[in-house]
Amino acid sequence: MAWGIFDGHGGAVVSKILCTSLLRHMEQVLGRFSEYLGDDEVVHDAIQTAFVEFDDNLVSHAQSTMDDKSLSRTEKLMRLITSANGSCALLSLYDPSSRKLHVACTGDSRAILGSYDSLLDTIDVMALSNDQTGLDPAEEARIQALHPGEDIKRLIRNGRVLGLVQPSRAFGDGPHKWPVDVRRRVTKSFPTVREVGGTWATTPPYITAKPEVTTTVLLENKNKKEFMIMASDGLWRHLTNEKAVLLLREWWQWARRDVCEKKLEVGLVCTIQDSNPAVHLIRNALDGAGHRDLSGRLSFPPPYATRFTDDTTVVVVFFKPPKGEV
Repeated sequence: MAWGIFDGHGGAVVSKILCTSLLRHMEQVLGRFSEYLGDDEVVHDAIQTAFVEFDDNLVSHAQSTMDDKSLSRTEKLMRLITSANGSCALLSLYDPSSRKLHVACTGDSRAILGSYDSLLDTIDVMALSNDQTGLDPAEEARIQALHPGEDIKRLIRNGRVLGLVQPSRAFGDGPHKWPVDVRRRVTKSFPTVREVGGTWATTPPYITAKPEVTTTVLLENKNKKEFMIMASDGLWRHLTNEKAVLLLREWWQWARRDVCEKKLEVGLVCTIQDSNPAVHLIRNALDGAGHRDLSGRLSFPPPYATRFTDDTTVVVVFFKPPKGEV
């Protein structure tokens, strides 16, 4: 089983391509290692290879596009915009036979694993990925190590890579990855493709699509209800990991008709009215206790909407206990 969230920036082109094609490429790469997929390290390497190969196909054609005299100026621009746009990617792969959950993260979407013990009325929370942004010290150190001759204050400015993009890992974002001569040629010919850095930014790539991958073996405790929450950063700006799991616990109890609405341990008032648990999380994350307030936030069209609500995509996956018990 597989689930993915692709949060685009600079446009929706790359996120749409990932949504339709990344998993197909992932299957092909995993097929090369089919005899060794019981080894977690092999699975991690295969997933990372698939991400990097796919991204290379997105951004590496800039030089050939500029040199292709058969293409009109408009055709060249459309091809370049495809790789100039960017997107984060969060992909989860689950093998029911081994109960192994592999999570690959490129960017600042996040996956967490929650469990609810219905007998003890307790929860457990585990992060399955780390947010990769210019605000993360580990990512800042990684980027500095790759560009030792450049000033870190220029590399990361206001938490953004080269002062422009907050995710420090992403698909696309060609201007952050193209060779210097290609980048300057493209941005000079097509001003709509934004220049990055300056004359000092001479050691690209500054952003990578290589993901961090984790593997978790799910519990075999029929008293614990396990679930995964995958969401773009629009949700995590408003909720901590613990609050998200607490909200799902409340939803679970409501769905079982044990409770209707009550105050959470964290001092949060939980509104429960949605049959879909992902919608339940979004409503509460966006302070949706008041219908008028939530409707107002969601009524603004792009690009004004981002002043009030960032792109928010949520997937909730409930895992059955072993032996199919419910």
